[in-house]
Amino acid sequence: MSYKNNIFISALSNYDLWSYMAKTKIRIRFFRTLLGPIWEIIGTLIFIIFISLVWAKLWNKQFIDFFL
Repeated sequence: MSYKNNIFISALSNYDLWSYMAKTKIRIRFFRTLLGPIWEIIGTLIFIIFISLVWAKLWNKQFIDFFL
């Protein structure tokens, strides 16, 4: 069991490796787009606002209670 813990801690402490892998994945995913990562944030924000509006209506609560 100790061997698995050491591998896990080693992987977590290797910031250079997992940050490089994350940046590479983003770079490859949005290679030919201009708004790629920004559009992903905007799309997620629109989804959160929409779900908050629906839940607020379903449970007769204020929109801000679900959004924040």
